[in-house]
Amino acid sequence: SLAEELTRPNTTPAIVPVSEQRRLLTENRLELALLASAHLTDPIYGMAHLGCSLAFHLNEYYALGLTVTKNVPALSSISVQLRDSLGIDVQRVPHLSWSSYFDAIYKPIYGKMQYSQNTPLWYSLYVLLTTGYLQFTHKSYPLVGIGIGEKINLDTKWSLKFDFRGLYHIQPHVYESGYMRNTDPLPENDQFGEYSEVNYTLDFSLAYLFE
Repeated sequence: SLAEELTRPNTTPAIVPVSEQRRLLTENRLELALLASAHLTDPIYGMAHLGCSLAFHLNEYYALGLTVTKNVPALSSISVQLRDSLGIDVQRVPHLSWSSYFDAIYKPIYGKMQYSQNTPLWYSLYVLLTTGYLQFTHKSYPLVGIGIGEKINLDTKWSLKFDFRGLYHIQPHVYESGYMRNTDPLPENDQFGEYSEVNYTLDFSLAYLFE
C-alpha cells in the first residue's frame, strides 16, 4: 500500500502521486531563491552568474517563475590563451551583462528517497518552458528555451533546486576580423555581426517557501 511504501526503509526513489500523501503543499505559496548559474557554452567569459528567482505556485502541478542573473566578469581559459598567444583581445566583443527568464513550470512527479525509517528525502521533478532576455553591453536579445529541474526538500520551508535549460537566442559574433587585436582600431559595438546560438545553463539554488 502507499502508506507502507512511505514508511519502508529503502534507497530506491519512490514516486508518490501528486495528489496523494504530500508532505508539503505548495498551492498559492511564494518561493524565493538565491542561485549560482553556469552558462556552459559561453566561449569568452567565465561561466559564473549570480542571481535570484521568484516563483508562485498556482497549485501542486503548475507554477510561474521569474529569474534574474548577473554575469560575474572573468575571462574564460580560451580567451586568456588567445590574448597571451595571439594578442587577440576578446574584451572588445560586446559581452553578456545580465539575464532574465520567465518560466512556466509543470510539476508532474513528487516522491521520496528514504535511507532509514526516520529520514525520508522528499523531492519533485519538473519541466520548464522559458522565455526572456539576454542583456549584452550594447543591446538586449530575446530568448526561448526548455529545461528540466529537481527540487529536494530539506524541511517544510527550505529546499535545494537544480535547473538545466537549453536556450535559443541571437548574440554578437565572438570574433570580427580587423578589430580584435590591440593594434586594430577600437570598434563600435554595432560593428560586430550576429548569429543564432543554443546556450546551456545550469542553476544551483537555495530556496525558501513562504507560508
